[in-house]
Amino acid sequence: MRVSADAAVCDHIRARGGVLWVRSTTQRCCHGALTSLRSRTTKPKDAGGYETVECDLPFTVRFLGASGPDEMVVELRGLVRKRPEAFWDGCRFKP
Repeated sequence: MRVSADAAVCDHIRARGGVLWVRSTTQRCCHGALTSLRSRTTKPKDAGGYETVECDLPFTVRFLGASGPDEMVVELRGLVRKRPEAFWDGCRFKP
């Protein structure tokens, strides 16, 4: 899995402990299942199940899910309260 993030995202995550926790979640709706990525900088209660993703970024990425994207894109979102969001091969949901 390749992980890409710009300098603003790297600075934001490093200022909050240096670890990005990403979880793959699947939700069912009337048109089928949607898989998306949820990300956070605070340690989750089930942190033991996460695996470290090898990447050349100045922070650590930990991932939990059955299968991950080929490329995870991390962007800083939010107008007032900035937060990192991870995207599946550049998309909000699994293509």
